[in-house]
Amino acid sequence: MGLSRDDAGRFLPDYVDEKKAGVFAADPFQSLDTKGVGMLMRWGIEKGRKTRAKLKVASAGEHGGDADSVKFCHGHWHGLRQRVTVPRPDFALGRSTGR
Repeated sequence: MGLSRDDAGRFLPDYVDEKKAGVFAADPFQSLDTKGVGMLMRWGIEKGRKTRAKLKVASAGEHGGDADSVKFCHGHWHGLRQRVTVPRPDFALGRSTGR
């Protein structure tokens, strides 16, 4: 299922609410779907490391700060790095400081 973050705000709360649709166990923009997306990550990393043994992989954004997602990634890939991105006001406002 493909979701647009821009559009999901209108229906995603109902998709996560078990009393309503209950499509997702958690917000997919906050926490990894370890069965579906996790399988794709596992596949991609395994295939990538067959051609580049020292392939570096990382998780960033909301997923890099979600405890369950971090545990999943560290449990499957030694050396996986997480980065939590912090929004910078100058970029959020469309201004670049040139840094």
